[in-house]
Amino acid sequence: MEGVAQDAREEEVLRVLRVLRDFRAAANQSAGQAGQVPGPASLPDAYAVLGIDPGAAAPDIKRRYMRLSLLIHPDKCQHKEAHAAFQAVTIAAKTLQDGGLRLALDAQREDAELRRRAVEAVQQQERERQWRVARGEEPAGVTITHGRLHVKRRC
Repeated sequence: MEGVAQDAREEEVLRVLRVLRDFRAAANQSAGQAGQVPGPASLPDAYAVLGIDPGAAAPDIKRRYMRLSLLIHPDKCQHKEAHAAFQAVTIAAKTLQDGGLRLALDAQREDAELRRRAVEAVQQQERERQWRVARGEEPAGVTITHGRLHVKRRC
C-alpha cells in the first residue's frame, strides 16, 4: 500500500464521506417530514460505507476493511477528513462482523425498502386518482393520504 497515490487515498475518503453525508441528509429529511427533531436514528449503511455487496462473506468483509483501513488511515492519508472516514469504516466493519448487528442491519435495510415501496405505491395510487378526476370518472373531493381515504365536504 506504500505505492498507492495520495489521490487514490483521498478518493476513498471522499466516497466514504459522501455515504455519510447522504445518510445524514436522508435522516434529517425523514425526521423533518415526521415533525421530529433531526438526529441520528441509526448508523449509516455499513455495506455502502465499505463499498461491498450485502451478500458478502465474512472473509470478503475483513479483506475490504483491511484494504480500506490501509488506504485511508489518518497516518497515511493527508485528507483533512481521513480520521472521520476511518472511524466510519471501522464501525461499519465491526457492525458487519458481528452476526447480531449484521442481522439487525439487514432487517433495517429490508424495512426501509418496504417503506420505500409502500410510499411509491401510495404515490402511484394518487397519480391514478388524479387522472380519474381529470377524466371525470371520480369526484374531485376525494383524496388518498397515507393509504387513508379523505372526503372534502361542501357546506
